[in-house]
Amino acid sequence: MFLGSSHLYFGINPNVIWKNNKLLTYNLGMNEQPMWLTYFYLIEALKYQKPKVLVLETFYLENTREYKNNNGFSKENINRISLDPLKFSLNKINAIKESVPENQFTDYILNINKYHDRWKKLYKNDFMRNDEPYFYKGFTSSLKVYKETRIRDLKHKTGRRGMELHNKSLDYTDKIIQLAKENNIEVVFIKTPLAQAIFRQEFTDALVSIKEYADDNKIDFIDYNKIYDEIGFDFLKHMSDASGHLNKYGAEIISKHIGNYLKSKYFKDKKNEDLIVNEWDKTFLLYKEKEGKRIAKEKIKYARTLKEYLNYAKSLDLLVLTAVRDDGSGQYRNYKKSFKSIGLESNLNKKFRWSYVGVKNMKTGFAKEIIDTTKVSINFKSEKLDIKLTSIGGNKPGNMSSILINGKEYSKNLRGHNFVIIDLKEQKVLDAFNIDTHGDDKLLIKK
Repeated sequence: MFLGSSHLYFGINPNVIWKNNKLLTYNLGMNEQPMWLTYFYLIEALKYQKPKVLVLETFYLENTREYKNNNGFSKENINRISLDPLKFSLNKINAIKESVPENQFTDYILNINKYHDRWKKLYKNDFMRNDEPYFYKGFTSSLKVYKETRIRDLKHKTGRRGMELHNKSLDYTDKIIQLAKENNIEVVFIKTPLAQAIFRQEFTDALVSIKEYADDNKIDFIDYNKIYDEIGFDFLKHMSDASGHLNKYGAEIISKHIGNYLKSKYFKDKKNEDLIVNEWDKTFLLYKEKEGKRIAKEKIKYARTLKEYLNYAKSLDLLVLTAVRDDGSGQYRNYKKSFKSIGLESNLNKKFRWSYVGVKNMKTGFAKEIIDTTKVSINFKSEKLDIKLTSIGGNKPGNMSSILINGKEYSKNLRGHNFVIIDLKEQKVLDAFNIDTHGDDKLLIKK
């Protein structure tokens, strides 16, 4: 089990650990989670699971600035993130007592005290269930890339001396270690790569104290700020932002390392039952499919050619609409494979200035195409959208491309294939662009 702050839930991916080490892990990190809430989260988790190892992320052993600014407590929005999801129990009551000022206690027990009029601002999405945590296993995946150049230029600052850690945080870390011992749970400390924050000298000094504290308690402490070079972590590629959160690719590197460490030290000979393996393999495939779509949806925004665009489109729930103006046959030899890859098969070879319209539903597989020397059209409805495609090739007067969505024109109406891409889940236009499939052998996208 992994517990800690947002550096943890952006930094440790249980699906990577499963793929590489076949270990059952869960990331129970929460945004800016103080050590006292980590303690109560451990109590809550032990009601349902008995992990062999607890991996504790240590950022909030040092971060005393926030507590000084809030009279020894976290900010309310941070408390809400951790406290509101807990089921009502004595553990939740104790967690609230330790986490909020006394005059706010009732507001956390009965949320209606504070939010009694919020019903006026509720929307459909507020009632939608999100199943992603089920197969992401607590991990938050970021595709952003923040290039942290100071690490490369200045390298790691050396801690000068230990500094005093936050007393309340230390007290609750003691309680976490004691509770782990009582349940025969091994404890490991980690600190993920920090980027910008590591150049605060006081935090680098705090890492010295954290290491001393870990040694005093006979706990291994893996400080990734000291070994990032040897494990292949690159601050130009693997950070998500300036605050030390990792992106998906950085998390993969850290997760592989910690997975190998845990496997070799605590689970060297462990084998899981077939039923567990089947279930975790199944959820890994769900995760992999979802991540594939997320990556494709992000990368499709920056696709420069038709081949790139349609390659990403294949994995997404999109409706692809296309209508030719003038001529779309000149570069047929260059684009036919890309069209065929998404299920559009009509042969435009040597059909100079013929009319063409095509529809492909990437979710259902439905495809329809019309090609002729005369004006051609397709009219249909997709849930909320009334769609009409029209093509008049250059062989006829008034050559044009039209793609109407609920009466609004989206076609670029330029020579070649004009595309409109619809997000089927959102039922809205995602993209509109033109490819000069008559004269552009590179098939570059024009938006």
